[in-house]
Amino acid sequence: RVLPQYNFPDVAAFRVDGDSMEPTILKGAYVGVVPFAGDIAEGGIYLVHMPPFGRVIKRLRMGADGAIVLHSDNSAYSPIPLPYEGYANVVLGRVVWIWQLC
Repeated sequence: RVLPQYNFPDVAAFRVDGDSMEPTILKGAYVGVVPFAGDIAEGGIYLVHMPPFGRVIKRLRMGADGAIVLHSDNSAYSPIPLPYEGYANVVLGRVVWIWQLC
């Protein structure tokens, strides 16, 4: 259950288990995600299906070659290019809120 001010239509809450988005999103935080609508906001944070890891939270940026690049805010993780073709099947939703203890 989420507070009314965070209960957007079709929002789903996910618990973050990794540290790849620290310091922006801390391990153990919850994120609210709305279904992907087809447009990517440069630098936005999204829920992405990334085999074999499953669902991950990443920042999306456009690469120089036209590929979408998945970025972690934690510099210990390298960017991961994602081919432009078929990205709509990989990007599952957009993060609209983050709930965490600081």
